[in-house]
Amino acid sequence: MERAPYRKLRQHGGNAVVLALWASLVFYVSCSRPDASFGSLLAEIDSSPQAVTTEKFIKAASLANGTEDQLRLLKRASKRSSDSYAAIAAAIAKDRNVSEPVALAMLDAYLSASQFAEALTLFHTALDASTRAAEYAEALVFAYKNRLTPVSTIEQLVACADATGDDRFLVYAATQALIEGDRATAKTLLVDALRFNGGMQSSASYLLLWDAGAVETLASRMPAPTDPLEIAICADAEYLIGDITAASASWAYLIDRFPTWSWKPYAALARAAATEPEPAIRAWPHAPPPDSWTALSHRRTFPGFI
Repeated sequence: MERAPYRKLRQHGGNAVVLALWASLVFYVSCSRPDASFGSLLAEIDSSPQAVTTEKFIKAASLANGTEDQLRLLKRASKRSSDSYAAIAAAIAKDRNVSEPVALAMLDAYLSASQFAEALTLFHTALDASTRAAEYAEALVFAYKNRLTPVSTIEQLVACADATGDDRFLVYAATQALIEGDRATAKTLLVDALRFNGGMQSSASYLLLWDAGAVETLASRMPAPTDPLEIAICADAEYLIGDITAASASWAYLIDRFPTWSWKPYAALARAAATEPEPAIRAWPHAPPPDSWTALSHRRTFPGFI
């Protein structure tokens, strides 16, 4: 016959074993139960797209393997709000590389949510601005309009100009070249901008052209008649290329139109007049031809001729 203390201990130990087995079973079931697959989450999204939360989409994004799955999810996400669409796109790209088709869909998501900085980062990874210049130009223009100042390479800006036919991208590229201290490249870009307007005046500022040393372009530029500084700079450019007559005319126009603007056009006009060669003394209009009898008979060629 068992003593009471031993019987109580065995009963207590049995309960402990049962509890341990139950805990192990619960742990096994919770660990062995597979997570929801991408297909099942996609089916759940399709069954009630309006009721599914963004978190459910983000969970599906973490399970989406390959371009096809990611595009299927982004297609459904595009019907949601812009912020949700962009959040799902960011979840797809988290800690992984995406293909170009997926990156283009992500670009659409970021642009629709006005996340322009995030859109431009795609061109440092999955997208190439040289082959997707139109898309890069679109993201860049939106960034500029929203007072962002993204740093672009000269090559990227030239590609944007070629894709859009907008010479302002070349002007931005020239500005970038000037910042880098490359005046020769800046001048080439500004001169090249003229062909986008069929040789007409480009959108480049005359001050930018002067800084780049594009005096030939300035000399052929038609300055605004209401801007005395532009008239003066164009006149100086005409003087530098050696067209003294055109420069003098421009300075004279500037003095006549804006007589109190500055003393510089007066000094420039006086300097130009001082450097002009003395005009040749005209021959007497009634002088006979040198080989005529009159001219020959008046020469002192005979002895004793007085």
